Amino acid sequence: MPEVASLPSNAVSKTDSAKVAQVTIVVVPRERFSCTETSLQSIYDHTHVPFELVYVDGNSPPHIQKYLE
Repeated sequence: MPEVASLPSNAVSKTDSAKVAQVTIVVVPRERFSCTETSLQSIYDHTHVPFELVYVDGNSPPHIQKYLE
């Protein structure tokens, strides 16, 4: 089952997303798990509209899974 990162204040929860989310961002890392934290933080820092984030965890290493939790 895919892991989902916690939502920052500018993101919306699944229940609110149908009402206000204007953008859905899907992140599917491919063998570059070392970039996970940086890329997700960049999305949170530079996406200012309400958005929904879907992170597809394709068997990432344990330390990345822990970060996503």
